[in-house]
Amino acid sequence: MRLLIAILTLVFSFSAWGQQQTIAYWAQNDNDLPGGGFGFTPDSFPQDADVGAGVLFLEDFLETVNAAGAYTSIPSFAGSTINALPGFAAGGSLSIQGGTGLANNGASIVLLVDTTGFENLELSWAWQSTATGFNDRALAWSVDGQDFTTFATEVTSGAISFRREAYNLSAIPELNDQPEVWLRVTLNGATNATGNNRFDNILIEGSPIGAAPRFTVFSEDFTSNPFPRGWQDQNLVGDQTWNWSSAFENVEFNGFVPGQGCLANDNWLISPPIELNDLSAAELSFELSRNFTGGPLEVLFSFDYAGTGTPLDATWTLVDSITTGQLPQTNTNFGFGPYAGFDGLSTVGHLAFRYDSTASGCAAWRVASVELTAEGSDDGVEFACGNEVTRIHAIQGPGFASPIQGQAVQVEAIVVGEFQSTVNGGLGGFFLQEADVNQDEDPLTSEGIFVFDNNFGVGVERGDVVRVAGTVTEFFSETQIAEVTNVAVCDSGRLSDTSPVLLELPAEDLIQFEAVEGMWVKTTQELTVTDVFNAVRFGEVQVSKGRLFQPTQIVEPGAPAQALQAANDLNRILIDDARNGSNRLPFINGGDNESELAADNPIRNGFTVEPGFEGLVSRAS
Repeated sequence: MRLLIAILTLVFSFSAWGQQQTIAYWAQNDNDLPGGGFGFTPDSFPQDADVGAGVLFLEDFLETVNAAGAYTSIPSFAGSTINALPGFAAGGSLSIQGGTGLANNGASIVLLVDTTGFENLELSWAWQSTATGFNDRALAWSVDGQDFTTFATEVTSGAISFRREAYNLSAIPELNDQPEVWLRVTLNGATNATGNNRFDNILIEGSPIGAAPRFTVFSEDFTSNPFPRGWQDQNLVGDQTWNWSSAFENVEFNGFVPGQGCLANDNWLISPPIELNDLSAAELSFELSRNFTGGPLEVLFSFDYAGTGTPLDATWTLVDSITTGQLPQTNTNFGFGPYAGFDGLSTVGHLAFRYDSTASGCAAWRVASVELTAEGSDDGVEFACGNEVTRIHAIQGPGFASPIQGQAVQVEAIVVGEFQSTVNGGLGGFFLQEADVNQDEDPLTSEGIFVFDNNFGVGVERGDVVRVAGTVTEFFSETQIAEVTNVAVCDSGRLSDTSPVLLELPAEDLIQFEAVEGMWVKTTQELTVTDVFNAVRFGEVQVSKGRLFQPTQIVEPGAPAQALQAANDLNRILIDDARNGSNRLPFINGGDNESELAADNPIRNGFTVEPGFEGLVSRAS
């Protein structure tokens, strides 16, 4: 291994995440009842923020208490570390049940904060629902506590595990620099007295007015599996590996094996390539958690790692060596940084987390998030229609994942599909496609992309030329632009400047579907309905060139069936209603293609779809 060079500079700052600062944060971890157990009493509200300043209270809820004086329908079930500030454990949560007679339908959580000196607010929390809990949540704002304006409506269905929900309020200037800002979420749709929603780690952030703007160069929150998206585990010694946890949304290495104890390992978790384009005031931060005690976790950065293979052939700069003693609580995220040392470089780098465990002691190390920010705006490009952009084909790249995931970009292209509403399972975004004159000649790079604007507040229409600033992400293997920071409609009526791509089945390789991910497509042949199992539940039917059958109905099990299944996989697509969730009403159109699917208007296997059917390709890989 090449000699490690000088340690990167640690910048002492109160804001580890660049521009955004905490205005108020409620951890929901101090919900012990006097007689034992967890919950809330009338004395629990109004609830002061654990960090920053603000109050939280409830309105229009069932105020019945039990013999111990605790609210009967406002318990505190187990919480989460999702969205938690560093140093706060999972603890409890603000858990609101439907209540007797479903009296809590219509109940509200209200947050009151002072935003004086702040702009660009963001509201976020960890949220979970049972199957019979509230499936309709209306979010609204006010500056006087009387007149509220709705800014988002969330409609969900079924049981949902803890996830982060965030609302960018930067498009509402009325909330900036105010002595009082009221944010309210009103709950409806519970169908059982014990059905509930849990809210945890409730956070309001803002950027100081007049502060130098910052943008995200690279970020990773591990909410989805990072390894198909360019992260890699390099195992130099031992058999243990870095593994992604979907439950805790982090990547963990544990040198302990039950029945064998601590084992010797030398393992590297290495990031995808990070482009450093002459950055100014760049800062690296990350969050870690751990269990047990053991050797330190080394954090390293290389400017000459080849991107694959052993890291020992590259030069690595030691960013920091983190000991388990620096994380006083187990299974709790702690923030580190920001670190400097990335300015003025025009190169590609890689970040690595290295753990060298021994047989005499080993810790379980977890990486929860990573962010590299810099001063400026989206690689120094001013956000304005007509300015320099990153072309969509450069974002998509020729493979199954974006080569620049986690990086801030600006795009300007034509809206080919608008699905901004989140009501009734709406997608909460829109599809952009490059004008024909701006497309490249590589058949493997898609010219379309989905923008998850998540109620950002700027409405778009099909045919608009729209400029977007956001971060490249991979969501269930679909390349998207998310964490949107700006949207502008630059022109309208320009749909004729781009064209649908002709789609023909079967494909020769799955990469052909990836090559049109996010694009407007048109079929060239008659397709046959071959699977209607999810027509009602998920609003989707499968079509193919000719009927498809289970391989073992046609050929012998084993290699012949496997070969036929592989061929079938290249000869099918789903026609979907562009709604998340299940059993959405109204159902998709039935066989008459005009009225709702019903027993007397079915879609059956063997029905056909005429050539010229148009749609947008989503989650192609």
